[in-house]
Amino acid sequence: MIQTSTADLEKLARDAAREIAGPEALEQVEVETVTDLDDRPAYHFTFLLNPERVKQHAGLVRIDLGLKLLDDLTARGDEHRPLIRILDRTDWEKRGSARLY
Repeated sequence: MIQTSTADLEKLARDAAREIAGPEALEQVEVETVTDLDDRPAYHFTFLLNPERVKQHAGLVRIDLGLKLLDDLTARGDEHRPLIRILDRTDWEKRGSARLY
């Protein structure tokens, strides 16, 4: 199974966030290789977005980011599933090891 490098994943995530949420919305992104609850390989993408600069509702951004990243990973032959978490500044500073699936 292909696994994409962290630097490439962060670039994919930044590009997707700028396209989906807007060019000024993304502040930071983190990516971690994990397994989901069904023990399938996944990448956990955590985005810090500025809510004042996001083009659409956060729920739609999350769905669209997941679909975009899934398409991008599939095109690379990478079978990892993208898991998306969007945080605001307060939550970003409190983030820890808790995972949302």
